[in-house]
Amino acid sequence: MRTVEPFVVRHPIEPRARRAPARETGARAAAVRAVDALPGLLAASSALLAGLGRLALAAWRRHRRIAAGLAQLRELDSRMLHDLGIDRGEIDRVVRSGRDR
Repeated sequence: MRTVEPFVVRHPIEPRARRAPARETGARAAAVRAVDALPGLLAASSALLAGLGRLALAAWRRHRRIAAGLAQLRELDSRMLHDLGIDRGEIDRVVRSGRDR
């Protein structure tokens, strides 16, 4: 007697078995790894630049605050400076580091 194999219908959306991609070697593999690492490097470098930008902005603000203080004290006459307890030669030191001698 003849045996009949059952008829199996594959659904068209059924996934097929995937093969693992072959591992690449040499210069091409290094290039692929470098491209794969780019998003992480870009995120790290942008974070570093943002940190440096914040430091530069803080330094610029300090510089402008000192320049404004110097300008204000230099406009005063010697009698006003004496009333404040500052000699004309001490203006830079007082503005940059405070009144302590």
